[in-house]
Amino acid sequence: MTSELLKVSGTLSLPIEAVTETFAVVGKRGTGKTNFGVVLVEELIRAKQPVIVIDPVGVWWGLRLAADGKSPGLDVKIIGGEHADVPLEEGAGRVLAEFVVETRQACVFDLSGLRKGAQVRFMTDFAEALYHQHASKREALHVVVDEADAYAPQNAGPDAKRLLGAMEDLIRRGRSRGIGMTLITQRPAVLNKNVLTQAEVLVVFRLTGPHDRAAADDWIRGNADDETQRKIVEAELPGLPRGDAFVWSPGWLDVFKRVTVRRRATFDSSATPKPGQRAKRRELPPVDLEALRARIADTIERAKLEDPKVLRGRVSELEREIGKLKAAPTISERVEVVPEVLLRAVAETIRRLTEALAAAELAGAKVTKSFAKGPNGANGRVVGRLVNPRGGEDVVNVGTKGMSGAAPAVHVVFRGAAPAAAEDLPRAQRKILTALAQAHPSPLSRVQLAVRTGYTHDGGGFRNSLGALKTAQHIDGDPNGYVLTSEGRRALGSVEPLPSGRALLDYWMTNAGGKAERLILGELADVHPRTLTPAALANRVGYEGTGGGFRNALGRLRTLQLVKGRVDVGLTPMLAEVL
Repeated sequence: MTSELLKVSGTLSLPIEAVTETFAVVGKRGTGKTNFGVVLVEELIRAKQPVIVIDPVGVWWGLRLAADGKSPGLDVKIIGGEHADVPLEEGAGRVLAEFVVETRQACVFDLSGLRKGAQVRFMTDFAEALYHQHASKREALHVVVDEADAYAPQNAGPDAKRLLGAMEDLIRRGRSRGIGMTLITQRPAVLNKNVLTQAEVLVVFRLTGPHDRAAADDWIRGNADDETQRKIVEAELPGLPRGDAFVWSPGWLDVFKRVTVRRRATFDSSATPKPGQRAKRRELPPVDLEALRARIADTIERAKLEDPKVLRGRVSELEREIGKLKAAPTISERVEVVPEVLLRAVAETIRRLTEALAAAELAGAKVTKSFAKGPNGANGRVVGRLVNPRGGEDVVNVGTKGMSGAAPAVHVVFRGAAPAAAEDLPRAQRKILTALAQAHPSPLSRVQLAVRTGYTHDGGGFRNSLGALKTAQHIDGDPNGYVLTSEGRRALGSVEPLPSGRALLDYWMTNAGGKAERLILGELADVHPRTLTPAALANRVGYEGTGGGFRNALGRLRTLQLVKGRVDVGLTPMLAEVL
């Protein structure tokens, strides 16, 4: 970082490090919240820091124009909305997050054209992907979220809980990955308290509602001890004029100041039209749309190739094709057909099999092409050989042998072992084998297996599944430690290994359980290599140390061998080595 300052007011400049800090900007409608956010964005872009804006109401496009509404403003791409450079689809959250991380272009994501449910779905994918994708970059990035209470509400419904978890990850732990946040809301009372309390800087414009003032007061009480300053805010807050705000940062800046925020230098696209006035449509300066669209399209294609859902679909298609091949005669089938046609058909089949195997990256799977003699000495061509990771091989051989008649005879031979496919296994058995394959070579106890697979360790169905797998010689061991046998690996087929490096921590934060487990892992990762007492850890994640929710979550993480210690709790070497 440089020593450059961000001038948000005539009496207040922020250090450039603000790009990775968290701001909460609260106040009634029309008091200047959006203007503060725009000024901060202007300053960050001027300082060549990447910024993205989540705009659910369609008022941030004015960044592209100068204050007169005619001249060019900032180099900002508009994705979605009435002034879009490219449209925004609700299913593109993951792709656009990757686009932001890779290109580091200043963007406004205008969600105003999406219904509320579609906005939640987009933001869920976007926030999760941004947090995880940015782990490898760890470069500064600032995210401004307008109307933040819509995406991090105090009372999240079933459809919004996953989004709330993603927003908490960004705000609580994003800083360690270089992500700063500005949350703007006119209703601090309905903004999630776990999110609001994480802000390093509180910017308070006029507030009159008792609940909203109480929410701001809760932040002040939790972050500062100066009762005099709190009383000043309490007395002056209801009467603050438009554009005036209290800026309070007791921990980072050690600042408590009433300021008049400067006016934005770009076009005020959020201004309320006066009675009888019709807003004039503004034409934005053109951007290189083809380059932008091509980059997004390229990102989409690469995302498809890496999307587990797409890969699983292609693997299923491959396995269905193999199943059809297995059902063919095991010796040979004589077909009267024109050779060129058959060659093209078989070559296309091999191409599809090769592509599917390459995309899925099946362990041990490969396709080789070669020329050889056909079976039984017939002159022919082996157009493909598929080596099955479950054992055996399928040989597709097209051979010609002189016969009377216009069309020569053609042999198509498929042969090889056909062990039971993974989908033929009962669901519980498949999950157990998968857990053992991902843990290999480490054994897993019955309790650990149950936790990893989501079953009760002493439940009849789970224990019966273990017994069936042992009888089939797919697993070996006892309740103290089970391992996967070679027969079990063949029966399971391919399985996606656990990620490595920092991605392993991200994987377990998503899959270790619920919110409590995720917060505990994140907090221990933040303080590593230090450890915490259970009481201190509970306090940091917002739980009662003696409560069942916290203790159960900690026990689950111990069973999964992700955390260790009872007096001093820390990460196990498996996770510690990736930090």
